[in-house]
Amino acid sequence: MGPSGGVEEKLGVEVARKRGLRPAPSVRRRERAGAGAGAPELSSVPLRVPFPLCITAFRSLGRLDRSRCYLSGMIPEALGDLQNLQYLDLSNNKLTGPMPFSLYDLKMLKEIVLDRNRLSGQLSPAIAHLQNLTNLKNLEVLGFKQNRFDGSIPESFGNLTQLFYLDASQNKLTGSIFPGISALQNMQTLDFSSNSLVGPIPNEITHLKMLERLALGFYNFTGGIPKEIGNMKHLQKLSLCECNLSGTIPWSIGSLISLIELDISGNYFNSEIPASVGDLGNLNVLIARNAKLIGSIPKELGNCKNLTLLRLSFNAFTGCIPEEFAGLEALAHFEAEDNKLSCPIGDWIKKWGNVVSGNLENNKFNGSIRPTICEAKLLQSLDLHCNDLTGSIKEAFEGCKNLVQLDLQELSYNRFTGVLPGKLFESSTIMEMNLNNNMLTGHIPDSIGKLHSLQRLKMGGNCLEGPIPQAVGALENLTEISLDGNRLSGSIPQELFNCRNVVMLNLSSNNLTGPIPRSISQLTSLTGLVLSHNQLSGSIPAEICGGFTNPTHPDSRIGRILPNIAVVNLSNNAFMATLPQSLLCSKTLDRLDVSNNNLSGTLDESISKFRQLSYLDIHNNSFTGSLPSALFNLSFLCYLDVSKNVFSGAIPCGMCNVPNISIVNFSGNNEGMHCLSDCAESGICAADSVNCTGAHTPHVIRRVVAICVTVTIVTVVLLVLFLRWKLLRNRPLPLVPVTASQSRATIESSLREPLSINLATFEHALLRFTVDDILKATDNFNAVHIIGHGGFGTVYGVVLPEGRRVAIKRLYGSHQFLGDRQFLAEMETIGKGREGELFDPSLPVSGLWREQMVRVLAVALECTADEPWKRLTMPDVVKGLKMAQLMKPEPHDLQVQGRVVQT
Repeated sequence: MGPSGGVEEKLGVEVARKRGLRPAPSVRRRERAGAGAGAPELSSVPLRVPFPLCITAFRSLGRLDRSRCYLSGMIPEALGDLQNLQYLDLSNNKLTGPMPFSLYDLKMLKEIVLDRNRLSGQLSPAIAHLQNLTNLKNLEVLGFKQNRFDGSIPESFGNLTQLFYLDASQNKLTGSIFPGISALQNMQTLDFSSNSLVGPIPNEITHLKMLERLALGFYNFTGGIPKEIGNMKHLQKLSLCECNLSGTIPWSIGSLISLIELDISGNYFNSEIPASVGDLGNLNVLIARNAKLIGSIPKELGNCKNLTLLRLSFNAFTGCIPEEFAGLEALAHFEAEDNKLSCPIGDWIKKWGNVVSGNLENNKFNGSIRPTICEAKLLQSLDLHCNDLTGSIKEAFEGCKNLVQLDLQELSYNRFTGVLPGKLFESSTIMEMNLNNNMLTGHIPDSIGKLHSLQRLKMGGNCLEGPIPQAVGALENLTEISLDGNRLSGSIPQELFNCRNVVMLNLSSNNLTGPIPRSISQLTSLTGLVLSHNQLSGSIPAEICGGFTNPTHPDSRIGRILPNIAVVNLSNNAFMATLPQSLLCSKTLDRLDVSNNNLSGTLDESISKFRQLSYLDIHNNSFTGSLPSALFNLSFLCYLDVSKNVFSGAIPCGMCNVPNISIVNFSGNNEGMHCLSDCAESGICAADSVNCTGAHTPHVIRRVVAICVTVTIVTVVLLVLFLRWKLLRNRPLPLVPVTASQSRATIESSLREPLSINLATFEHALLRFTVDDILKATDNFNAVHIIGHGGFGTVYGVVLPEGRRVAIKRLYGSHQFLGDRQFLAEMETIGKGREGELFDPSLPVSGLWREQMVRVLAVALECTADEPWKRLTMPDVVKGLKMAQLMKPEPHDLQVQGRVVQT
């Protein structure tokens, strides 16, 4: 419908009168309180009884208002005895059943308001008999919105020629809008929205010259907006949202000179906004979200000086935001996210002295943010994430002296550089700061402690260094801290745990050292703790479970979504000693990952207290003893990895019957570890098996077999294509080459510990690409180029302008530095090989060649295994290929000439 209620409610009674509007029915009823004989005033009194029949005894009753009385049951037929009744209001009750037929005989009626009940049935054609046939005034107001009436709209409605207010919205009406509607020449408010009407919007509606408010939203109409729409000169509010409209928006829409609100969102126009919209000088609200609009935003829209709300989101607008928008000085809310807008963000925003919020996310805006953005003194919410913005964030916000008015700052997924400006942290009202996935450097300033209203702090995926400032402890309203994927160092400050409302704490993928402070027990509302991929040491404190006991989330918005879900990820650190049993105090713990540490001790039967546990990973530690039989009581468990420990004894056979289990890994433990013999019948855990690596339900097995077959076919096809490509490749890539010494210097400068990469073993010199080269080749990382996903990023396959096909890996924000190290480590492994170790796939077809291809294919299949732990590491791949190359030829193959290549 729109951002507000009816025009009457929005403007107020007095303003409505000045603009020629009749007051809403509720207002009119209050004004006529003394008109005619009436029953005692009981509206809004919660009677909570069936409709009282005693009312029908008042035969001279002229006004009956029983709205908001919680009346139930059916409207009695005896109501037809009130022949003098003129005003009837039974709205906001719980009345059921059809409208009584006797109601149609009340020929004195002027107003009927039955809104917000549970009335049902079809609208009888007899309703047209309500018009007075003895020169009395006819029905003027008819409202029955939010009921359950069905069937079509009777054509006899056209006989109610004095009707000026008709609201039939939110029912179950079907069919089309009756053609005789043009007879309602006194109609000022017409609302048929939220029904099931079909067909086109009839041209007859455009003949209602006195119409001021038209709402037809949420229909399955066909066709488009009638060109005659411009004839409705008095129209002030037009709502056509979610109407399935198509075609072009008629130029004549600019003739609606009285229009105040226009909503055309949720349609399929596939056209531009006509420039004539600039003639709507009285327009306050324009909503055109998800309307399949294309082309550029018309600069003429800047002529609508009275605009306060402009929503153009989720379309396909291109080009720049017109500089003429600087004239929209009354604008308070502007939304244009998820379009294809580009160009730098201009100076138009500084002219918006009343703007409160702006959303430009998911576009292609580029360049730097100009400091003039801070001249919008009332700006509270600004979302610019997922654009191509660059430049120094310090320069953009250094002049923000009015930043205390900023409530939300989202700049994530851009390419901002530089250090964080101190001015950015001097706001007393800022509630959320999202700077994720940029290229920010330097330290987090101590002035962050001044953000006393801050609730969510997100700075993950940057290049921030130094310690976490102790001043963070002053942010008592914080509910989320995400500083993952940076280069933060030092220990976790004790002061951090003064933020007792924190629900999610993510400090993963940094260089933090030292133990976890025991004061973590102060975080009694904690539901998520992620400290993985650091250098934390010592024992895991028993107090860590203190944060998983508070059932009430301090942030009510999050609490409704994630009431008690608990995640603990302490993997890839240097924790020692035992896993504290106090962790078991959390009965809502959903995910526990302490893999790749130096933990020891045993698991006992108390693990059964993890009733909600779905993910348990303790691999690559030093746990001993036998696995507890209580494991198979974890009915929600779907992932279990206890590999690479020192477990012994029998594997709990009941694991084969856990209903949701899909991945189980017991490998890499003592050789004496075995499955019980009674599991043999299941076909999953074989008797006397030494290495039970998985347990799968039959449908999972079928899915894995299907995946294996598919992968085999795809791998063979890719090998054939690769052979053809190798044989036809004859064009060099004319990019600027980098010498081995230059490449080594570049690589080693990006790591604190240089890797020994043998660049001489590569066939081509390394190539240097700019970010623009990569963005152009991948069409700005278009999903159509995706050829695979890895643990640290997505791989895109593209063809360079010269014809060479390459793979480009885009690292995930929180793993970007870890991904760099992994990638360079793989290069090191390959670089350590001797020249000629790997064979050329274009060898002639021979017996040796076929055997080598079989070995290569086997390696490829293992690399694409469904279970991650079964996939080969890079050294294993090199070893497998080396074994293939060293295979001895058969005698008849000795004369086959092959050639080797450098990898």
